[in-house]
This record gives sequence, C-alpha cells and structure tokens, in this order.
Amino acid sequence: MINDLVKQYRHMQAALNGGCSDGYCVIEKTKGMHTNGGCSCLRDLGFMEMQRVGSMLRIAQAMADHIQDSEANLTKAVEDAFCEGFAEGYDGDWVEGDYTHAWKKSHALANLERMK
Repeated sequence: MINDLVKQYRHMQAALNGGCSDGYCVIEKTKGMHTNGGCSCLRDLGFMEMQRVGSMLRIAQAMADHIQDSEANLTKAVEDAFCEGFAEGYDGDWVEGDYTHAWKKSHALANLERMK
C-alpha cells in the first residue's frame, strides 16, 4: 500500500512541475543549489493546480496514517513476542516467563529518548 501512495504522491509532484527552486519549496525539497526568496508554488494557483495540491495533501495524510498504523502493529507484535516468550537470563540461559513489566519500562525509556 505504501508503495502505491508514494507513486501517487510522486505523480502529483510531477504534475505540479516538481516544485520551484526555493530551499523551502512546499512541493518538493530542492536538491543542490537553491534560492531563498520564498516558495512560489502556492502563489496564483489555478483551479487544476489547487486540485493537485489537495490530492497531494490527501495522499500525504494517507501515508502518515499508514505509517502510524504500521508502527502500532509492529509495536504490538514486538510487545507480544517479548512479553509472552523467552528472555535470556543473567547467566546466559533462556528462561520462560511474562516480561510485560520489563517491556513497558524499556518502551517508556525509549519514548523518553526519542523526545529529547
């Protein structure tokens, strides 16, 4: 699904001529040399261009939703595997048990690190 969304997004970028040469272009980030005069892509848009920008925003939202759902699913899968499976004991032996508390603590610490 994400590949289809990326293809649609790139198609919309191309339909808008790939953006302008400004370093902060809202359509596509300029590679290499650029100007700093401000993005001109949204100025004086015609009806069709406004429709394309709207399509790009909807596609970007769908990508963001898909990424958020994928991250939640992956987190749940890792949590299930970690909490209900085996863990390596301090002596190197694998021990079976419920590691929910340890997982939640490590997950909370990881989230704190990401917020820094």
